[in-house]
Amino acid sequence: MPAGIVRRIDELGRIVIPKELRRILHIKEGDEMEIVALNEGVMLKKYNGFESVAGVARTASQRLSQLVGADVLFVSTDAVILADGKNKRLYAGEKLSEQFGALVAERKSGLFEGEIVKRMFKTKENKRDLAYVESVVVNGDLVGAMIVLTDKALDEVGMNYMRICIDLISATLA
Repeated sequence: MPAGIVRRIDELGRIVIPKELRRILHIKEGDEMEIVALNEGVMLKKYNGFESVAGVARTASQRLSQLVGADVLFVSTDAVILADGKNKRLYAGEKLSEQFGALVAERKSGLFEGEIVKRMFKTKENKRDLAYVESVVVNGDLVGAMIVLTDKALDEVGMNYMRICIDLISATLA
């Protein structure tokens, strides 16, 4: 087992995660961390609010994808958490660009097109033309966003179904 980094616990029970590790793991100020008790210690991992509603989110994204013929993503502020649609393998686990991650973090919703959509991922160009983004907010806290990637505008039924999916996920997380 590799040697770890040693840190002292302060009087409030806090431990500082070294800057190098935060940079490598893309942990930013304000990120939520999940603490898991193990037999010989604890494990810290970046908290993903969608994990607790994975079944509901998966069903919603599959149905929406089928209804509108588009790719549907659930994202945190820095990565794709869940992807559905004919191109889901292209998006699974993909990291968001800093610019698009900031858009999610700022709770920007609506229709986006152009360069911000083409360059929404760190390592590859997005092939879709349009991105409908809706924030997922629970009790005032941002969980992430639902994104519908498509080449044609959504009709009223598609837009309404997207909003219903967001409401369902938010209510399930509340």
